[in-house]
Amino acid sequence: MGLIAELTALAEDGPRPRLRPIIAALRSPVRVSVTGRPGVGCRSVAAVLRDRGLDCVAEGAVADVVALVIAETVKPEDRGRLGGGGPKMIVLNKADALCDPAARAAAITEQTGVRTVPMCALSTGDPGPVLDAIAELSAPLRYRRLRSALTRLHALAAGDTVLAELLAADTTVLTVAAAADEVVRAAGLRPSSSTAPVRSAVRWLHYSRGPVIPLHRDCGADLARGQLRLAARRAT
Repeated sequence: MGLIAELTALAEDGPRPRLRPIIAALRSPVRVSVTGRPGVGCRSVAAVLRDRGLDCVAEGAVADVVALVIAETVKPEDRGRLGGGGPKMIVLNKADALCDPAARAAAITEQTGVRTVPMCALSTGDPGPVLDAIAELSAPLRYRRLRSALTRLHALAAGDTVLAELLAADTTVLTVAAAADEVVRAAGLRPSSSTAPVRSAVRWLHYSRGPVIPLHRDCGADLARGQLRLAARRAT
């Protein structure tokens, strides 16, 4: 079982009501604000994303990722929607009407500096590239969400031996390492080596001690811990 499944089993096994809001936070889907000019297909894009388990919120609401939907090209009124902080992407909808959607998306990415992904929301086209982009953009958020949950869980574990054992187990360590791996992959870094875990652990430990932002410092430490746990598994 994964970490959430094991936490759920613990919550159902005994009187641990304080686990439930933590589990709910871990299970909460990524929130996406789908925005764009009338007629570009915002509703269709949002419907596809909802069908894939994402939480599409109203334009202007606080969201984890902002998806600006355009058709054919970026217009002046679109640029105002690209302002502000937070992860953003552009969905080039109605891509089936374009001769070369990939080339057009690449040109828009270069023009705006915002990752642009083609999509055909009204057809049976594969929404995978858009979902992959959202997953990459939200990787830091999901990692921070997991670490925040673990901080709360460790506080509860002070008086709960079973929970403390779970937090020290391979399931937890490797779950955190996997979340960290998604963050560094999204940043364009090479993933950990499955064939040389000790070497990977040393690499990520050095990385965590280098001139990197706090997020990547934490990721490096968690990746090193995960690789050492894998090495210990192989040694037994």
